[in-house]
Amino acid sequence: MEIKNLSNESLLHHMKYVLSVLEDLYDDLKYTEEDKLIMKICCLCHDLGKINSKTQNGVHNLENLNRNCDEDVIRHNVLSGTYLKMILEKMDLSYTEIEYIYKVLMLHHGKYEDYVEISTTKVQEYIYNFIELGIFNEGKYNLSSIEEYISYILKIDFSFEAEKLDYDYMENLKEGFSLRNLKEYDYDIDKSMEDRRLKYILYKGLLNLIDDYSNAKYMKLELYEEVAVPIKRGEKRFVIIPNKVSAEGLYSYYILNNTSKIGLLQGDTNISVAEELYSCTDFKVSLRNMNISENLMRNYIISTVDQLLLIMFKTQGYEEILVAIEGTNIEIDYANLLEPKIFNLLIYFMQFSVEYLRVNFNIRSAILPESYKERLLDLKLSLGEKEKFIQVHEEYIEKTEFSKESEVKVLYNKEFWKVLRENLKDNKRTLIIKNSIEDINKLYGELKKSYPYADIRILHGRFKLEDKKSKYEELINSQGDIWICTQSFEVKSEFEDVISDFCSIEDMVYRFNRVKKNNFQVFYIFQDKEKKYDKKLELISKNILKRFIKNNNLLFLERELLQLFYSNEDTVKYIKDEFNMGDRDIKSTYGINLYEFTGKDLLLRFDPYKNIVSNSKQRAKVFKGINISYKIVLEEDYKRNFSFLESKSIQLSKEVYNKMKYLGLIITKEGYCLLKKSSKYRYSMDQGLILV
Repeated sequence: MEIKNLSNESLLHHMKYVLSVLEDLYDDLKYTEEDKLIMKICCLCHDLGKINSKTQNGVHNLENLNRNCDEDVIRHNVLSGTYLKMILEKMDLSYTEIEYIYKVLMLHHGKYEDYVEISTTKVQEYIYNFIELGIFNEGKYNLSSIEEYISYILKIDFSFEAEKLDYDYMENLKEGFSLRNLKEYDYDIDKSMEDRRLKYILYKGLLNLIDDYSNAKYMKLELYEEVAVPIKRGEKRFVIIPNKVSAEGLYSYYILNNTSKIGLLQGDTNISVAEELYSCTDFKVSLRNMNISENLMRNYIISTVDQLLLIMFKTQGYEEILVAIEGTNIEIDYANLLEPKIFNLLIYFMQFSVEYLRVNFNIRSAILPESYKERLLDLKLSLGEKEKFIQVHEEYIEKTEFSKESEVKVLYNKEFWKVLRENLKDNKRTLIIKNSIEDINKLYGELKKSYPYADIRILHGRFKLEDKKSKYEELINSQGDIWICTQSFEVKSEFEDVISDFCSIEDMVYRFNRVKKNNFQVFYIFQDKEKKYDKKLELISKNILKRFIKNNNLLFLERELLQLFYSNEDTVKYIKDEFNMGDRDIKSTYGINLYEFTGKDLLLRFDPYKNIVSNSKQRAKVFKGINISYKIVLEEDYKRNFSFLESKSIQLSKEVYNKMKYLGLIITKEGYCLLKKSSKYRYSMDQGLILV
């Protein structure tokens, strides 16, 4: 009987797939021959632990086993250690190299904390019952093809032997990185340990990326779908945008313009579900992991900033993303829209990425607050000659000529309805930008009631991705009399008037900039007299706008508006306070007592597999107030096809996600968060997901 990887794929086939992907990346990876050999061994041996009768009976459907991890199942990655000694003893490897291989293989799924608690006795009983007796004594499984392939690739004479099964390998997992072989290094112990930890991160991340991508490739080929081709690092580009800007909106815009091979990361990992994405299953590969890996292999990747910054807290799978960004170009757009806490964390991320991963950063912004510039200057000084890897451009406001009729006005409650009524009468199209989805739905209901024959359409984050694309097509074709949107508006569509809710100066300038391409006549700033603008930044913005609003050239003074906003003493104090609070939260999360710390301290100060941050309450402090989204799929839309699921995905805000979870409506399946059927919400293509 053939040894299986999954129910429809042999283990040998998967080994060949994984190695072929590694070969595709060889020319691109800046690793030594020693590194390549270690990765070749890891790719060959990472799933050998599936050669046990319990797993094989599961994938051959010979037993009705629980597909998810339970107390009786020891995962294949842990069991792979059983076979390593009989292979590695035939090779000329140092103790350090062997240490890398054991730790990478045994930890390439799941969490260290889960495995270190497994008793050696339990592992030994498992080996005896399900490997020695279940595989070798039974003699019904064909191991010869795997033996021949390992021998051929590693150029050794290898065969599986029952008497050479290693019953005592668990010590390789439970020990930290050893201080042996330090004579190989010319520098101090701390530096050598940092180097070892970095090597482990890159080895494990590369194995995870290749493994998940190989499974994704196999699934897509079975479905006759296009497969993303791995791209050379120097040609790969990440475009990072603030969370208040829609990555899906930008993605849809490029897709509609026939730009192919674009990856998307938004709501894929977050502080509450990161561990669930890497849920423990030994019989199926997580669809979400496959989806993330395929996106990471694309040559142009659009991502919200939180998706990368979460790696600074060592969430599950952080190694894979670090490998994906190694040697790439990262463009950070609208950097001034990043909240101070996020910008502060971004500094540590850039510090580590430039120093250890050779990442090039291009920061683009209309204008940056002085505190942001100071942090960037300090960062560049700390990098020495590598400061050239960070470029800052502060002219990111599109130069657009307006007609002389274009102007800005303040609009109040009664005038709002008058403008809409007259525009509908004169067949003028109107774009309304609201600050929240709840405000959009409320206004949509009021407008449908007041103007039942008008063509009123809405666009916001809580639509399925496939429906968002349809909405963008409608916008491009100038359909609809009135559109009500959040500021995720990304395409050119002709509107005579634009009405925006009052918001902070930086958000208002962003909205000016996004609608410049649409030749509007009037940009109205709607101020609700019944609403209290009690947030500090809103009050500052209100006072500044009040001084400028009489000037019809406001559209030409965006930089001046931002300069006034960022130079305001209350704004300056707010940013510095947020920086300090961000550092305190990071120190509290990591237990760091240093007065000053760097990105290296966060990722390399401790053994990388031991210090995966699991305290979501601590991490939540750093992301408090940040518009983080959570990707979900309606339960009735679930299908075992990650491309299909991507088209059906919906972005929920943190507040809505937490509410659904509190109500018991969120379940996880193969890494995806599914929203159960309920009377608590409804979904339609007209309004998206609405809470009832």
